[in-house]
Amino acid sequence: MRHLFVSISLSSTMLLFAFACGDGLDAASPSGSASPSDPPAPTVGSSSTSSSGSSSSSSGASSSSGDATSDASLTPPDEDCTKYPFKAETLLAERVGFGRNAIGGDPKNVYHVTTLASSGPGSLREALESTNPYWIVFDVNGKITHTERWYLKSNKTVDGRGRDIDIEGHLELDDVSNIILSDVRLENSLEGHCTQKGDVLSVNSKATNPVGTYTMKDVWIHHAELFNGGDGLLDLRGGTDYTLSWTHLHMHKKGLLWSNETAEMRVTAHHNFFDRISLRGPQMVGGKLHFFNNYQFQWWEYGAGGLHDAQVLSEANVYEARPGTACLPVGGVSCTDPNPCGDTDYQVSKDALVHDWSSNGVGNVKTVSDLALNGAVLSPNNPTAVFDPSTQYAYKADVATTALAAKIKAEAGPRKDYCKKK
Repeated sequence: MRHLFVSISLSSTMLLFAFACGDGLDAASPSGSASPSDPPAPTVGSSSTSSSGSSSSSSGASSSSGDATSDASLTPPDEDCTKYPFKAETLLAERVGFGRNAIGGDPKNVYHVTTLASSGPGSLREALESTNPYWIVFDVNGKITHTERWYLKSNKTVDGRGRDIDIEGHLELDDVSNIILSDVRLENSLEGHCTQKGDVLSVNSKATNPVGTYTMKDVWIHHAELFNGGDGLLDLRGGTDYTLSWTHLHMHKKGLLWSNETAEMRVTAHHNFFDRISLRGPQMVGGKLHFFNNYQFQWWEYGAGGLHDAQVLSEANVYEARPGTACLPVGGVSCTDPNPCGDTDYQVSKDALVHDWSSNGVGNVKTVSDLALNGAVLSPNNPTAVFDPSTQYAYKADVATTALAAKIKAEAGPRKDYCKKK
């Protein structure tokens, strides 16, 4: 999203505007682990398109009252960028999928993070753990590190548009609702790589709610960057109505474990860049997953999976396997998984989409208009048992092409230049 600067007199308003446009407050820049070197542009390789038809657009049943606009292109962006914080309605117009009803905090109740400290007045922690319905913005750039788990309260928006914010430490959502996390980097290497401790973001429902009345619900994660976890990057255990969109996930072996083992957990994942995640990109165990317009790039074990009675619709995604069938460590070529906790695997995995893995039970998987590159293998199972998301919400899926993959690679992750001129 690009906007033109508007000249105004030099005043405190101008300074705050400069902050909004990414040119103010030079706090320490994030020093977390860098992304691996950029992958090359998607290669055509040997490709196939599953299912029939070249278009994967879908227009569903009308949403119930209170649902968000499902197609962000219908809503114009901020016109001029003269005011910070940016318009809440511009962000909310980008909601799509099962998490579309998350409204986050109150845009009239803005909390300004003014320090990179892990606690105290003006800190991010003070806002997240408050019972107030804050719309949280940042007057600083840099890295916020916390060694204790932070437990978010309900009704929060973390709006990092136009800023450069890296949050290191474990964030946890336990039986809360109405959460929006947008345009921030999230990592957690503090609890130990290659252990069962320390996700980057974990979402848990411990309440024994009747079916359809979960307290853990309505979460939207958008234009984020998730990397360097201890155990996993994003775990969803119970609850329902989640959307993960336009997010860059990298530098980890086990990506996303989404497990409920019932049909009630509902998740949408779209336009995400799975950048050399070894496996679980994601692993859906039970529940319903609408997985569309994602770019799955060079996994080591498998890309996405629907297991243990899960219903997974894989629609118009680009799955690009590593080239070749075997990796020989000669001529300076490494066959070692670049992720922490990865291993050496001389056989190149082509398992892009699976319905059974490591005795976790068989799932129901349907593939529609996916693009498989470099011999990537899609393994549907019992597709007639998979739900139809168009009966749940309206959306439009782009056609799966290498151009779409390039767009996702370029635009997924935080929008630090949200308000800068080209």
